[in-house]
Amino acid sequence: YIYKNFKKNNFILGIAMGVLLFLSGCEGNMIDAMQPVASKDIKQAKARLMAVPKWTIDQALENDVVIYQNGVNLSADNDIDIDFVRFNENGFFEVKYRKEPTDENLRWSIDEKLNTLSIYDLTNKDYREDWTIETGNVYSNSYTMSYVYSYTNTYPDNTTKEVKNKMTIKMKVLD
Repeated sequence: YIYKNFKKNNFILGIAMGVLLFLSGCEGNMIDAMQPVASKDIKQAKARLMAVPKWTIDQALENDVVIYQNGVNLSADNDIDIDFVRFNENGFFEVKYRKEPTDENLRWSIDEKLNTLSIYDLTNKDYREDWTIETGNVYSNSYTMSYVYSYTNTYPDNTTKEVKNKMTIKMKVLD
């Protein structure tokens, strides 16, 4: 009895291991198929961004420190209240806030040379702040955009220091 069960269990284990080895050795295998695949070019990235009716914030980081996650502001300095965003066919980037109506005039555009998509404010005539979305950061169910900015701090002894910051926002499909 023990010998029969031992042989039966080893046979089942052998088949299971063989299937796993087969799957892990195949190109385009089942394990890889379960992983999201980044957009291969700007056209695919645009199509993916436009295909989703509403995107929402999954996580926001400032200098790689999480400041917003799962709908909760984790920093007293930030009050993120975006309900959703949408990429419109006419080039407008729609932002819907939870607490207040949107008044922004945001646009999106493609830079084919850099293989990126930018989001910017048309009303700011002094300078243009661009949020950048790189092709490799666009998936069918998420994307990441970033914005690098700098400012000058002046200290009580009149010394100054330029400070550079990076904001990163990870977006996901709004269910």
